[in-house]
Amino acid sequence: SNWSRHRLQAYAYGIHQHCIMIIFVPVCNTERPTYSIATAALKIGDRVFRLAGSDSEFAIDEELAGALREADNKQFLIRFSIDGGNTITRTIGKNTVRAWKALYQDAPPVELIATPAAASEMVASETLTAGLIRAIDNKLPTVDGNSWRVNGDLPWSQPVLVKDPFDGNYVAVFDHDFSDNDGFITNWSYQYLWVHIYRQLGRSYQTVGIPYLAIKIGDQTFELSGQNNQFEISEALRKALREAPPNKVSISYLNADRKKIKHRIGNQTVEAWKSLYQEIPVSATPPPPEATPPAPVSE
Repeated sequence: SNWSRHRLQAYAYGIHQHCIMIIFVPVCNTERPTYSIATAALKIGDRVFRLAGSDSEFAIDEELAGALREADNKQFLIRFSIDGGNTITRTIGKNTVRAWKALYQDAPPVELIATPAAASEMVASETLTAGLIRAIDNKLPTVDGNSWRVNGDLPWSQPVLVKDPFDGNYVAVFDHDFSDNDGFITNWSYQYLWVHIYRQLGRSYQTVGIPYLAIKIGDQTFELSGQNNQFEISEALRKALREAPPNKVSISYLNADRKKIKHRIGNQTVEAWKSLYQEIPVSATPPPPEATPPAPVSE
């Protein structure tokens, strides 16, 4: 990452190594391909800043510059998506965070407490997660929110607690379809569906980004659009998932060649949705605050 006063340049790179044996001695050719960054977001303390820009270049406005100047001793995370759909979260080195005090010294002061709307949304999400855990009435396995896309040993088709430092904790169910050299992993939460698609071509690993997908449940079809392979789950879709019959659920999308790709969702995952998308009992959520009685009116 390259931080200047008014812009951020960011790149990702991989390491590809191909070796052959010559008289019992490995001779290796190493390549370091770079990948363009499609989107980026920063989390500083409790606040999330979504950066304007694309193709590895993003603007740093005055509000963000002030937040970067105040970032010392705060939790600092950067989440970015590579062209092709893969999303990665990283921390920024402490020495870099300290150097921002000089780089952004002329920026106006910024409060790093979440806005009332964001704080209310965070509390609602935490309440929902706590209510689901109590309603499921089970000790849930935990999954790292940063690494589930590259974890081949996830607890499949059962409710789990995902601990994500960027998005917060949430309850989810993971499903997968590994066929030939392609991988398709779905992460179903109460509010969102995340999709991770990759292709394994020899020694090459390529992620795939899709802006649209269709979920077919029995005779119903739900068309979803999203960004970075993240799709919002509506109340109507949530109800359909909760009541989904076995052997009747699939996801389809178009690949880069405009060819329709279809994946079936496993029956164990469909059964786990009954817990994940259940209507949370009133007893499982905290009672609403009591209303303040009106002040007496003098005649």
